[in-house]
Amino acid sequence: MKTASRIISFSALTLLVVAACGHSSSNHSGSAAAKSAGTAAPAVAGGNDDLAIEAFVASDHETAELAVAQSILVSRCLGTHGFTYPVLNVEKIVAMPDLKGRYGPVSDEEASQGYHFMVSLVDSRNKGFQFGSDQLPQRTPALLKALTGSEQPNPKTPPGGCEAEASTQLWGSPAGQDLKGEDQIAQQIKADSFAQSQSDSRVVTAFAQWSACMKSAGYSYKTPNDAQNDARWSEKSASAEEISTARKDVACKKATGLPGTWLAVENEIERKAIDNNIEALTNGRAAIGSAVKHAAQVVGH
Repeated sequence: MKTASRIISFSALTLLVVAACGHSSSNHSGSAAAKSAGTAAPAVAGGNDDLAIEAFVASDHETAELAVAQSILVSRCLGTHGFTYPVLNVEKIVAMPDLKGRYGPVSDEEASQGYHFMVSLVDSRNKGFQFGSDQLPQRTPALLKALTGSEQPNPKTPPGGCEAEASTQLWGSPAGQDLKGEDQIAQQIKADSFAQSQSDSRVVTAFAQWSACMKSAGYSYKTPNDAQNDARWSEKSASAEEISTARKDVACKKATGLPGTWLAVENEIERKAIDNNIEALTNGRAAIGSAVKHAAQVVGH
């Protein structure tokens, strides 16, 4: 089963804010940037270590704060048009460590759910960014016009209406943080490091060691991705065989130090990309910081 997607499905009014921030872990001190692939591989069993790029994207807490602030501003604006609209509750937004699921299950607790360990977490997180159908007013043309500036659902043009007004108050732009600019660079670096690391000789060697460990128990997988994406794990819940496989997967990762090696190599790749894009990334981080300050004022902190 493929790991559940970490892209969150949001209501229209919070889409801009959260998509702009992307997803990251709650710690964004940038400590991971100091780690080197030439030093001892960091432990990731608890999913607490960061990717280097996380220093330049919004933390989980910031993402939640921005989403709540956006919903408050939109609700206030719609109120001036005669509509009552709900706001998000930050306490219901479930945090998700950035590395959670990146390398498949890495702990015994995760393996106890087979390769389905992300499903309940993602579902809970999605619900935190959504309203129940009973909370939302009917999406009439008049409401859509006030909300987005268009009477058509999901307009292709940049947002107008209350969404644009709210984004301008937070980000200084009707479209929020430019998704084609600094944030896209950060997200691309994050995606590239994952892809490129898998052809690095150190990770390839770790894969081979992990594969040999799995084979000793009767499992034939070349990489952890192959185990995680086994077509047999497509059922709604994990089978006993899936759980058994995941437990051996985790045991072999621990025995070979694969997750730590993989993370160290990813960070080496990311630091080089960060150096090549430091001005844009620094500007993007500054924009997020400014928006978060505005959000805190709106939320009342």
